[in-house]
Amino acid sequence: MEFFAPFAAMFDIHRENFLLENMSFLATLVGLPVLLISYWTNQHNENRRREFGTYDALESGYIEFQRLTLLYPRLDIAETQLSN
Repeated sequence: MEFFAPFAAMFDIHRENFLLENMSFLATLVGLPVLLISYWTNQHNENRRREFGTYDALESGYIEFQRLTLLYPRLDIAETQLSN
C-alpha cells in the first residue's frame, strides 16, 4: 500500500470534484449564450426564407399574368392600350 501513497495524493477526490464542478459551470456559462445566439440566427434565417418564398410566389404569379396578357391581347387587360 505504501507504493500507491504518492499516487493517492495526485488523485484527491475533493479537488477533482471541485474542478469538474467548475468546468460544468463554465460549460453552462459559455453554452447558454451560444444556444441563444444560434436560436436567434436560425429564426432570422427562417423568416428571410419565408419572406423570399412569398416574394417568389408573387413574382411567379405576375409573370404568369404578363404571359397571359401577351397571349390574349384582345381581352384588353394589359397595362397599356394597344392601338389598331
